[in-house]
Amino acid sequence: MARSYFPARLESDLTIDTYVKDVHFIIQTLSAEYGFRTFILIGHSKGGLIALLVAQTACINSLVLIATPALSFAENLIKQYQLRAPQFTEDVETILEAIKQGNAIQCGCKHLSLVFRPSVNVYQVMLFYRSLSINVELSRPIHVMQGDNDIQVEAMNGMMFEEVLGKSSVRLTMCKAMNHVLVRSFKDRDQNIHIYSDPTQPIHPKLQTH
Repeated sequence: MARSYFPARLESDLTIDTYVKDVHFIIQTLSAEYGFRTFILIGHSKGGLIALLVAQTACINSLVLIATPALSFAENLIKQYQLRAPQFTEDVETILEAIKQGNAIQCGCKHLSLVFRPSVNVYQVMLFYRSLSINVELSRPIHVMQGDNDIQVEAMNGMMFEEVLGKSSVRLTMCKAMNHVLVRSFKDRDQNIHIYSDPTQPIHPKLQTH
């Protein structure tokens, strides 16, 4: 994807653990070769899940989770379809249940055949089982930042971190009018999505000050 594209690696070889191992390697290199001792991981969206998984086994001082889903991969995906493309919801639920049970996936249309294409099936299966079940044993400070105009990861996800882990462990910052790509947006779905491809939009000011 973009500059992270590596032609020798196949999409079908990728799993969520591929990215977790990448971050571990970076931390080890910065520590061993450059003497870094303090590490703060910042993860956006699914990157927040990667940060949480890394923090379970690496010496991380604190975490910043931006627009990170507290719901599981399956729950979050179903919610997205319910809001944005309800005509596919029932089929998506059936496919996700098949993934959970380890059964073959049957896609009845071109759209779902692309989303659940064979080359990402292994990645999706791994993500299904490694999706965030909030780990109450994490002792590191966690700063959760969530926009109330996010149509991909709803605001309730930010509040779930605070409810489960407790206000003493989690600092929650709700960013008014921020959407999933971290800029101010409109409530209207079409206008919200239109902003995704507008590079002139500045980053939400709360991300710069907190």
